[in-house]
Amino acid sequence: MGWQIKHPVCRLEFVGACFILFAGVAGFICSIAGIDIIPKCRYGESECYFSVKVCPFNAQSPRIGTVALQGEDGCMPMLKTRAVEGSSNWSGEQFALPIFVSVCALLPALFVMIGVLFDKALGLMESGKVFIAVNITMLLMSIRIVDNLTFDCRWWADRHHGNGEECHTGLNLYVAGSVLLISCQIALLALSVLFIEKERWMMINKEETMSLRQFEDGDSI
Repeated sequence: MGWQIKHPVCRLEFVGACFILFAGVAGFICSIAGIDIIPKCRYGESECYFSVKVCPFNAQSPRIGTVALQGEDGCMPMLKTRAVEGSSNWSGEQFALPIFVSVCALLPALFVMIGVLFDKALGLMESGKVFIAVNITMLLMSIRIVDNLTFDCRWWADRHHGNGEECHTGLNLYVAGSVLLISCQIALLALSVLFIEKERWMMINKEETMSLRQFEDGDSI
């Protein structure tokens, strides 16, 4: 027999799964919005970089300052990244993994929602546990990736490049969305474990009741 909808539909598990899915979608939108805000540029274009003067600790001039030629004090100009490079001004090849992980983070919520809605769909919930473990790890890694890509335009003062606000806002939104997605993964793991154990307990009790009835019917004959 195929899958059948469990009744009643509006059970606590189904409502909880729907709420977690809604929160996961909100986290996904927040993450993608953060990536969209981060400044981007085409590989090799001048707007991708900015120059700063870096000096050794024993230099006579300030250690960090505006661009200047290398002098006797050892200071020298260095190029830093003011925007994330890509094939165009709007593409985000370097954000491929963070975007992919954010999309995959929605799959466990769908699996759990289908699992609590339909009968004989516990296999999907078991598969969702694997996705949850992988997603949590990859989401943490993706936060580090976005942090590295926006480090220069966040650490150096905005007067050097003019993208400080966008870089800070983009990273903050992505981190907030990723934290929300991770929280959803943990909530889904707890919900799926409790639901699966409850279903298995009911199956065991049902089998024991049927066996007991068959035994009683045999004695009566």
